[in-house]
Amino acid sequence: MRYLKSSLICFFLATILSGLMGQETSNPPAPGFNLADSDPEAIRIADQVMEALGGRKNWDKTRYLKWNFFGKRRHTWDRYTGNYRLEAGNLLVLMNLNRMS
Repeated sequence: MRYLKSSLICFFLATILSGLMGQETSNPPAPGFNLADSDPEAIRIADQVMEALGGRKNWDKTRYLKWNFFGKRRHTWDRYTGNYRLEAGNLLVLMNLNRMS
C-alpha cells in the first residue's frame, strides 16, 4: 500500500503542477486559480511539465495513460472516467480516483 501511495503522490504532483500555468504561456490557468498568490517557481515548473506532456492541447485530448515503475508495477489511468488500475505481482488494485473507491 505504501508503494501505491508513493506512486499516486508522484503522479498527481505532476498532474497538479501541470495545472499551475502562468499568464505568459499558452497554457491558461484553470478557472478560479489564484495566480497572484502562487509561487512563480512552481508555475515555471508546471509550464515545463505541460510542455513535456506535449502541450495543453495534446494533454486535453489524452484519455488513457499507462506507465510502469522498474518493470514491476504497471499503472493504467482513464482520465475521462477516473478509473485506475495497479498491477504489481499478485496485487491488483482497481479504483476510481474521482470517487476514491
